[in-house]
Amino acid sequence: MKKKSTTPENEKLPSEGKKYPFVFYIILVSIPILFFVLLEVGLRLGGYGRKVDVWIPVSKHFPDHICLNNWIASRYFNSITTLPSPWPDAFQKEKTDDVFRIFVIGESSAAGFPYDLNATFSKEIQRRYSILFPENKIEVINLAFAAINSYTLLDLTPEFISQKPDVVILYAGHNEYYGALGVGSTESIGSNRWLVNLMLALEEYRTVQLIRDGMAWLYTQTAKSDGDGTLMERMVGEQLIPHGSEMEQAGIDQFEGNLRDMLDQYREAGIPVVLSTLTANLRDQKPFISNATDSFPPADSVFFKAKKLMDTDSVAALKAFSLASDLDQLKFRAPSAINDVIRSLGKEYRYPVVPIDSLMRGISKHGIPGDELMTDHLHPTWVGYRMMGKWFTSYLLGNNLKPEGPMNNLTPGRLDSITTIQYPLTRFDFLSAEYKVGKLKKGWPFVETTLSASLVVKPADSTDIEDVYAARFVNHGIGWEEAHVEIANWYRRHNRLGDYLKHMDALHFFAPYNDSPIRLASETLIAKNRLDLALRYLHRLEKINPDNFSAKWLGIYYLAAGQAGVALQFLESSYNRNNTDAQMLYNYAGALLYNNQGIRALSIIRECLKLAPDFPGAAEFERTLVLKLQDQNQLPPSKGLLKKPSKKSGLSR
Repeated sequence: MKKKSTTPENEKLPSEGKKYPFVFYIILVSIPILFFVLLEVGLRLGGYGRKVDVWIPVSKHFPDHICLNNWIASRYFNSITTLPSPWPDAFQKEKTDDVFRIFVIGESSAAGFPYDLNATFSKEIQRRYSILFPENKIEVINLAFAAINSYTLLDLTPEFISQKPDVVILYAGHNEYYGALGVGSTESIGSNRWLVNLMLALEEYRTVQLIRDGMAWLYTQTAKSDGDGTLMERMVGEQLIPHGSEMEQAGIDQFEGNLRDMLDQYREAGIPVVLSTLTANLRDQKPFISNATDSFPPADSVFFKAKKLMDTDSVAALKAFSLASDLDQLKFRAPSAINDVIRSLGKEYRYPVVPIDSLMRGISKHGIPGDELMTDHLHPTWVGYRMMGKWFTSYLLGNNLKPEGPMNNLTPGRLDSITTIQYPLTRFDFLSAEYKVGKLKKGWPFVETTLSASLVVKPADSTDIEDVYAARFVNHGIGWEEAHVEIANWYRRHNRLGDYLKHMDALHFFAPYNDSPIRLASETLIAKNRLDLALRYLHRLEKINPDNFSAKWLGIYYLAAGQAGVALQFLESSYNRNNTDAQMLYNYAGALLYNNQGIRALSIIRECLKLAPDFPGAAEFERTLVLKLQDQNQLPPSKGLLKKPSKKSGLSR
């Protein structure tokens, strides 16, 4: 017989349907939130983590000029300790009305690898625009750096916009797989674009940094150390990315989504963008990893077929070389679909797209880019970078992206000639580039195994000062600017003025806001009685940082050259800036006399004598001038001399 329950039918068991107070659920939700708040506070109080400002003063000597923080990469790299960094390409902190500002953004090709800042296509644009628009301050600022991709560029877009560029040039897309946070990189945190961008948006929180640092620590327990390979090698997480695979498509989607988000922001800010297709070494760089798949043949077989087609059918050869690059399972070169995305979005947003890929083909042997224009798998030679700068300039002008005001009417050929004469690369720069490429090609994937010892560069000629410093620079034993200064000083001590000036020019082109190189060059040439060579440096000084020194010596030069009217303008300007320079006063008096201002000249030469009674020639100048003015009835005969003349006379130099 079944035992009856003693619990009334309308009465529930104590554990059934019990309702908790609403405050209970608030506390339940608040506990994890409170935990993370306390963790965040504790990490900050304990000094954990990092806060990296995007913009910093370029140096304590130029607080009014800022550049991209050289530690900015720490926001995007956690698994490597040797970080890539941007060039300290500085611009005015407060943009003035006469400034026309162009930002160039991208990866290592936009940053000019293997050369230095002076060889970048951005500097070629700078040189051309400065010649065409001499009344404007032209800033073409290079904000690119190695091993990043569209995630970094998108994250920094609001910061770029905040600096009010007039135009943004974007050359990027090769690093979507192995650049920081790319789907195949050691820094990857997955292929979900929304999640990656959320992590970047929350990067300032120390808790997020703790999570990322923990993930990086787990990775480093099995990965090789930074010293075991090149940056190119250390960024690769997933070597095999077959053509047509989900991972390849993820990289393309990542690029398209990030680029679209960037263009939306620039369009909303009213900032024009110039896009560009990508170029790479198709003809002379065989695929790094070649494997057959169910859908495609091995990349190597297609590459060698293309080689055979070059002499008979260059169009078919180009198609085969492009396919071989796409089939390369090590995705250091962007798949051709990346260029399709660039062209498509350019058309959609109505932004100009510079067809760098086809333009580079137009100047390549067989119409296919190879070693004559490429230093490695995708970085152009200095000639290639110069041509890119020329093409970008043409498209900028063609789309009316230029400053207001007068423009020099120069033929393209004349402009090419001037920029060739002014080209600032030295033998040190060329040697440095050669050593960098050699170092890169001694590492994987150009060779099977990277040997650390092979990455140390030794100068080919230990008696060649530029060779020695190039090796030191590539081995990180000296900075770029310091190396140029040391080499320049060596040439100055050995009286090799031509070589000395090449390095001073390089330093000035590198940082045109810094007048030190051209001031030192001017002083050196004046001390060596080469005022003729100093002339162009003095004019540069007068333009970027006018003072009594530049104006005085320009006045002295033009006075000696018989151009008294021009001389008077400069010497009067120098006088207004500083009237305590006896040499300037002497020459100023001479310029006044040549311009028929005898009374004023007498006043100035007497200022000179009061300041320096024994200044060579000054007393004689005064005596002669007094007699002349008396003969012309411009001065009473009783007007005496300030000082008895000495036997010394003549123009002071």
